[in-house]
Amino acid sequence: MHAQFPRTEPPRLRDTSRSFRWMTAAAALSLAPMLAAGCAQFDDSQSAPFSPVAGAGENFGEAPEPNKPPDMGQREPSPGQGEQPDLPPQTPDGRTECEDPDPAVIATCLEPTSAVVGLPDSAEAILAERDTGQMFVVSDAEAPKPFARIDPSEGAVVSLALSPSYAQDRLVYAVLVSGGETKVARIAEGDEAKIVADGLPGSENGRAGIAFNDDEMLVGVGREVIGFPEFEGIGEAGRTETVASTDSPISGLCAGAGIFPGVYATTGGTAGGALMRVDEGAALRVWSWPDQPSVHGCAVTTTGPAVAIPDAERVDMVVVDPASGTAPAPPTAVAEGQYGRLSGVGLMAGNALVGTTTNKAGGSPVQTDDRAIILPISGSSADERT
Repeated sequence: MHAQFPRTEPPRLRDTSRSFRWMTAAAALSLAPMLAAGCAQFDDSQSAPFSPVAGAGENFGEAPEPNKPPDMGQREPSPGQGEQPDLPPQTPDGRTECEDPDPAVIATCLEPTSAVVGLPDSAEAILAERDTGQMFVVSDAEAPKPFARIDPSEGAVVSLALSPSYAQDRLVYAVLVSGGETKVARIAEGDEAKIVADGLPGSENGRAGIAFNDDEMLVGVGREVIGFPEFEGIGEAGRTETVASTDSPISGLCAGAGIFPGVYATTGGTAGGALMRVDEGAALRVWSWPDQPSVHGCAVTTTGPAVAIPDAERVDMVVVDPASGTAPAPPTAVAEGQYGRLSGVGLMAGNALVGTTTNKAGGSPVQTDDRAIILPISGSSADERT
């Protein structure tokens, strides 16, 4: 479906004075005996038939003119609605400006977004706009719903991960980068974000990643994967330890599952981008993109990691050999050139991928950018990448 992303102009309240004028009259009559029992005094006009007094600029004695269009400053709502926001402008073909014709697009008119995580056993995902801190739940079944907001002064939101006990605690963790410092925030729906870790090394590339390896929270920033061995989801994260180091700055982390356990890291730099597997204190190379210095988010599917490559405007599906932990063949490209700078990727139920774009930050944005899109798992072979 074409889910239209709702924007923040406040709704205007319905003009209810006309529709309730006779209720007002009846209420006034029913109160008259009670008022008489007190100290109120009434003149002789109270014995006359009741007629409501017209409000300023309004004549209750006149019926509305037939076929007269509603005042757009106080529009009548649709049946069953008490409020209705202003209708957005339309394009020449009748679509609203934030309605994308592509049925795979599930959210539009976002600010640049690279932080996204799929929800377990659900065709939904949570995403966060990088610079505004606004978080939304998106799906192909309904319009995006507000989830929470992270104060932008805390830093840019670059990565999200679900609590290992998300089914019970419904908590989401976010990595925030700001200047020379990296932080981790814990967020519950509709609540203020709580900083659980700060003072972490600054990001070299404006990126970082977060994932949980079993119950241990890991943050990838700079050239280190940092663990929090004592953190149990309550209070501050506490002591840190370096789990692994990489040759290039880390751009993202994603947790494995099933036959692909552990955690994967994406890196990028002048020597190109790479996908690394964090295993027993080391970061082992799975695949590399010598011609792509910018490799961003990742998510692990049933065949291996999906990796967002924004400069190439695609997501690469890396098929991993479970025995060796490496990729025996070139990745398969998904949605190449279709949506612009795909920077974030998350896994939803049913092995479905959701991608997010950052076209307003360095790309060629279209009218509905930035967007969240349901991506196919299969694509075309990318033999030119090694």
